[in-house]
Amino acid sequence: MAHTPVAVNNWDDNAFAKADKEGVSVNQMSLKWLLDYAPNVISIPGTSSENHLMENLSSYGINIKF
Repeated sequence: MAHTPVAVNNWDDNAFAKADKEGVSVNQMSLKWLLDYAPNVISIPGTSSENHLMENLSSYGINIKF
């Protein structure tokens, strides 16, 4: 699958509310969903920002029920 950045304006209010309730960003939540939903897919998020790298890495430790 080709890399496509997450478009924030594609999320509905429920996604933002769930992320806020869990104390994570919508991007972290979506990465965690992908990791849980498709264990046969290796996600390799890329970034040129150290802050975004740390945010992406912290997605692995999130415990969210979808």
